[in-house]
Amino acid sequence: MRGESEYVGVSALAGMCGLSRRTLLSLTRRVIDPLPSYQPATGGKVLVRVSEFDAWMHRQRRRQSVTIDKLVEGLLP
Repeated sequence: MRGESEYVGVSALAGMCGLSRRTLLSLTRRVIDPLPSYQPATGGKVLVRVSEFDAWMHRQRRRQSVTIDKLVEGLLP
């Protein structure tokens, strides 16, 4: 079992989360809220810290949109 503070390669992370390697790499290059990643100065493979991936994914959670009708419905008997 991998620890939360462990750094994993993008391929390993892809196997853990179900996203493709290509998708994960593109998420690291997003302009707004990119997936935190690390790459050694020697040009090694891209690494992601599992705990940072988990926190990033939590921020990406979709929120249900609530309409005025739903709000009123919930307030009336």
